[in-house]
Amino acid sequence: MTINRSFQAMAAAAGVALALLTAAGAAQARSDVSWSVGIGVPGVVVGASNGGYYAPAPVYVAPRPVYYAPRPVYYAPPPPVV
Repeated sequence: MTINRSFQAMAAAAGVALALLTAAGAAQARSDVSWSVGIGVPGVVVGASNGGYYAPAPVYVAPRPVYYAPRPVYYAPPPPVV
C-alpha cells in the first residue's frame, strides 16, 4: 500500500512538473512577461524581480563601395601624309 501511494505521489509530482515546464515556454514567449517576489514587514522591504528587457539600438552598416575601371578608349590612327 505504501509503495503504491508513493508511486502515485511521485507520478503526480512528475505530471505537475511536466505541465509547468511545458507552460513555461509559452509564458515566456512574450516580451512583457515579468515576475517578482517581495517580502514586506514594517521597516524592512526585500524584493527581487527579473527586470525589463530593452532591445539594443539598431545598427546600420553601409554597403561596401564598388569601384569600376573606366572603359577603354580606342583612337583611330592618324591619316597618312602624302
